[in-house]
Amino acid sequence: MAPRSEAGATYKDRIVRSAYRCFDRYGITKTTIEDIAVDAGISRPTVYKFFSNKDAILDEICILESKKTNDEVRTRLVRQESFPDTLTDAILLVVRVSMANIYLRRASEIVSFSSHATSSSSPLHTYYRGLWGRLLTRAADRGDLAADLSIDEVTSWLNSSQAMLMMRLDAVDIDDDELRRLIRRFVVEPLLTPHAVADSTGAETAAKVIAKGVRRPK
Repeated sequence: MAPRSEAGATYKDRIVRSAYRCFDRYGITKTTIEDIAVDAGISRPTVYKFFSNKDAILDEICILESKKTNDEVRTRLVRQESFPDTLTDAILLVVRVSMANIYLRRASEIVSFSSHATSSSSPLHTYYRGLWGRLLTRAADRGDLAADLSIDEVTSWLNSSQAMLMMRLDAVDIDDDELRRLIRRFVVEPLLTPHAVADSTGAETAAKVIAKGVRRPK
């Protein structure tokens, strides 16, 4: 059993809470393990007992924040009949909702972390594989997903694409119709079999994506 503080929180919980505070105070890139240890009132070796480095702590925070965004996406997503349309709509929503989350937005700006997060050994990758896995497996069983792609490869591609799109949106204001076109053409279609591309009815579904009103951050 993990040791607990006087307030009943595990050391791991304290480290994560302190990381949140330090990231807010100093920014993610400038925060050090020493900063987090001092804020948590513990030693650096204690931090390293639970997290191998700062990326591991950021992984934990991104998973926590992704769970929040996933809950919102689930309530807003209007599922389509075709896999390409459902995946496109889901990615659009994930990107829009994640842009409104300051921690996910900051993490996407760190190139080294984005690269780490797409690795199959990353806890964040494992989490996203769980999110996308059922949809992707069903698509593979129906013959919609290209046979030479594994679920891990597709998950990494979706993670990389999400980070890329978030960086793009940080620089340029893109409306939902154009964002949907970009996602469909450059993210989703490369994953599909020819018949899945041909059978899709994507042109009529753009307005349905935000039927419950996702607002873009200003």
